[in-house]
Amino acid sequence: MVESLGLLAPFYECDDATELDARSVFEALASRTAKDAALDVGVSWENPQVHASGDSDLEAGLGRLWTWAYEQNGVRVLEHLVPTSIGPNTVSYTDEMGSGRRWSLEDVREAIDERALWMQPPPIAFAPRNAVAGAAERFSEVRLWLHPATRLLEGRPVHRPLHAKLLVVGYRTGRSRSTLVVMGSPNMSRRALLMKAGPGLGNVEVAVAFRLSASVSLRDFVPELTYIPASAFELQERDFPDLGPNHALAMDEAVHDPAARTLTVTWSAEASTLPQWRLSYDGRTLAKSDAPPSDPVMIEDFSLKPATAEVVLHVEGQEYPTPILVTDLVALPAAPAGPSVALDELLMFLGRRIGAERAVQIAARRATGTGDNDELNAFFGGGFGPPDVFRAWWSVAEDLQDATLSVQAFRLRLEGALGVGAAWQCMVDAAAAKSMPVEEVWFYGAELIRILREVELPAAEDREAKREVLSRFCERVRSNLGDLRFVAETRPWVKRILAFYEDAKA
Repeated sequence: MVESLGLLAPFYECDDATELDARSVFEALASRTAKDAALDVGVSWENPQVHASGDSDLEAGLGRLWTWAYEQNGVRVLEHLVPTSIGPNTVSYTDEMGSGRRWSLEDVREAIDERALWMQPPPIAFAPRNAVAGAAERFSEVRLWLHPATRLLEGRPVHRPLHAKLLVVGYRTGRSRSTLVVMGSPNMSRRALLMKAGPGLGNVEVAVAFRLSASVSLRDFVPELTYIPASAFELQERDFPDLGPNHALAMDEAVHDPAARTLTVTWSAEASTLPQWRLSYDGRTLAKSDAPPSDPVMIEDFSLKPATAEVVLHVEGQEYPTPILVTDLVALPAAPAGPSVALDELLMFLGRRIGAERAVQIAARRATGTGDNDELNAFFGGGFGPPDVFRAWWSVAEDLQDATLSVQAFRLRLEGALGVGAAWQCMVDAAAAKSMPVEEVWFYGAELIRILREVELPAAEDREAKREVLSRFCERVRSNLGDLRFVAETRPWVKRILAFYEDAKA
């Protein structure tokens, strides 16, 4: 038996009637719920004020939403409440949880005078008010909860409009209570939840559903929700402007090849009707024309930035972004348009002494000659040695045995800009430049092959794909070893090393 329901979404079904629509999500839930069940409806609160903007009159603010700001552990905290009555010495109010409380009248007036307590403007919140009103006749209680679009995060105001969608169904089986939770992309509308997907039918949605062996409420998942009586505000319907042509459809795809450092934008048939247009990335104009495009646009020397992976088409004052597809994620550089990561930084990263971000920072500091690389000096002193290399090789081998790695992540450990292949290439280049002894580089490469050949890949569907990637990488290292020429006959110790690593020459 369903005992409680909780809904949270930025968009609900639009309505124009005072009764529940038989095809709406509200009615679909009500028909499957006990008559004494409660319904919690979370709605987006678009205009919360995180600071007092003027004087507030307590007497005129009964039944209105207020906010109290105070310090807690050195951080400014906001708490919302609704005053309900004023007594001789106390003020009665409803707190964020919907519980009745009292507060000293003297303290309330002092907080108002200090601008620590203020009345909020009438909340702007969007939901189908007629459907909610109709639900009040079918459920024992309908509770409304506001989700503030602007709130304090570590003492700073952050504007983050509601995007989450959540459905919480509490039910009882015998004496046992459980909660079914659905979270993901579907809004609380018939197209998202009640209709089959298809042309002219419902949407294609993605959601996660799971069951908890306990009674859990909507606010347990979203603690920033604030209870508010229905009398304290009025729900509004969203106004959706008429949509013009979707010029984003003019772009077929935008593809970035990180190895070639190119971005190629191809066009669809809809591009033939484009008026004056401009193509940009991260604020930089890539191409523009007064005539519809016919040929693909290729941008040379293109670097994908961490801030954005979208190319934007500008038409008639509107922006139409399209995601950039990357041909090979493993080929992306460690730092776009930044310095290359040298062998020292790679060995520290691969040996788990520093993180990826720190490795890139050290590389940048080395390239610009600013500051001292304390990490390099602390670990390597005058230079790295065999133990540092072995530690890096062993750490990579251990990472490769992680069953949770995807094939792409597996390749990244081997072939990526911060992978072991990058460190090995640095050694090969150093041998060619005679800044490292050829024998030493050969020894490190042979040991790398030996360690990687002992990697035991966990049983999984992608095991053979990973084995192929690993085999291909070892062949690359073995080919490099064949190109490293040195004379071993006059040095017996070198001959013994060559004999030990006989497999590396095969």
